[in-house]
Amino acid sequence: MTPVCEDIYKAIHEGKWLKIEYKNQAEEITNYWIAIKNINPERRSLNVTGMHLGTYEIKDLYVLIDSILTSSIIEGTYCEKNPQLLEDLELNPSKYSGLFDSIVNLKILNYLEMCNRLDSPRYCTEYGLINHLDQDSFRGDIYQLNESQFSKIVKSFSYNNKNNSERTTGIRVKQLAMNVLSVFTPKGLYVLAYRRMNLDVKNKCLRPSEDVTICTEFQIDGTHKENIKYYLDADDYGLLLDFKKNQEQIEDIITRNNGDRVKVDDRPYFIAVGYDIAVDLHAEYKKIIEMYEKNQTTFPIRAFFGDLLEKPRRIKSYPIALINSKINMDQLLAINKAMQYPTAYIQGPPGTGKTNTIINTIITGFFNERTILFASNNNHPIDAVFDKLRMMEYHGRIIPFPVIRLGNQEKLWESIVYIRNIMKAVADVKVFNDTLDKRKGDRTTRAKQLTELLHKYEEYLELKERRETLLKILDYKGEGVHSANLIAFEADLRERQLRKIEEDLKAIQRIDENDALALLDRNEEEFRQYLYFTSAKHIQRLNEEKYSDL
Repeated sequence: MTPVCEDIYKAIHEGKWLKIEYKNQAEEITNYWIAIKNINPERRSLNVTGMHLGTYEIKDLYVLIDSILTSSIIEGTYCEKNPQLLEDLELNPSKYSGLFDSIVNLKILNYLEMCNRLDSPRYCTEYGLINHLDQDSFRGDIYQLNESQFSKIVKSFSYNNKNNSERTTGIRVKQLAMNVLSVFTPKGLYVLAYRRMNLDVKNKCLRPSEDVTICTEFQIDGTHKENIKYYLDADDYGLLLDFKKNQEQIEDIITRNNGDRVKVDDRPYFIAVGYDIAVDLHAEYKKIIEMYEKNQTTFPIRAFFGDLLEKPRRIKSYPIALINSKINMDQLLAINKAMQYPTAYIQGPPGTGKTNTIINTIITGFFNERTILFASNNNHPIDAVFDKLRMMEYHGRIIPFPVIRLGNQEKLWESIVYIRNIMKAVADVKVFNDTLDKRKGDRTTRAKQLTELLHKYEEYLELKERRETLLKILDYKGEGVHSANLIAFEADLRERQLRKIEEDLKAIQRIDENDALALLDRNEEEFRQYLYFTSAKHIQRLNEEKYSDL
């Protein structure tokens, strides 16, 4: 998705105007503001309401997407959304695939960008047009602008957007707003709640947003920060969740708690609210979209968007290598899946063998010549796994397993010492590659048999889970939810889907855990010998010239 198409998609869904530089057939470049009414994906064209920035003339236009040189969202503008177009984009994404791809990713990024903006502290800022706005002219849902006011606001919007595009590390946003509730403090004005005023370009008016923005934190004079906790007790914070309903109660509590020190003001006058965003996430996220376009997306990014959740189309058989025999069927399945996917998540209550499963997963990955990164949200499992891996023994000697513990400076230094020590320990070890694993072919054969068995076990678990879900739905139906429309649905669940699952479960032969364990290499002594000499071989490679800097 190109940056222009990204802005088009965002403008359609958010109901905002776009500023574009447009090259016509005569190679002339013109600046417009456009509100998108419809899209022709085959012709790659837009039907828009456009405003020429030189004359402020507003008329309907036909725009070729590929002739748009640059584009940017005009924050604080309003245009009516086209519900038919939004529905078509949602139901028929393939129809627009030539313009918009990675749509789900874009929605996620737009949401995160919005959250980042909402987290930025607000402050009052000078706004050149405040003096030109007459509160008494506000009628109903709109504030009608005269030609002079409209042109000045458009110029101000253009100036603000120009400044934002030139900033490299952040964004400064100015938002015209209507006061809902402010608190006059000894330090200055604390705007607690306001409605954004959006510029309706087509009708040349300002429209207040239906939503009320709550500022739990507000900055005064660039130095002093006000916080709602100074004016409301903790027990009263919940009132802010439904501000419209509780506004009068909130005003009374602030007045009662603070006496004459502060005054509340709920008059609907115009204010200007500013906020600085330290990092321009919009620019950063564009780089992620470009990574998808160029098929250069890294594993962490793909994992974030759920791209790694699809089952692999080809299931390779990986030999499972264990340092001990404390294993059950579910743990074997977890290790096997960890070898098939780029990421794996081990979860379970205390005492279920998570640490042992992780250790054997790492050992299996090492045996299959895979590099593994193990991470956790606390230090205990990291330390437990690291200590067990570096304390493995063969004939009374420590196995020099190539593992490092990342973390703070202290942990990094300990890892360096560990690597230095095992380098010294293996310096004189003789490694004979042709005798490291004499039974590799045998392991490969048994690995295929084990993979097939685990695949059947996984299928069995999925069928049981689906059966349990269907039974819960039918139980819910039996608890008094009655509707003629549900009769056919219930019949399909019970007579077709549930019956099919029961048949599939019976067709799967009984899976015996002992059959799976019999396919594992149970010669622990021989495997520890393999680990010792293979680890020594990897550690000795650190003396090669290409690792001299290390």
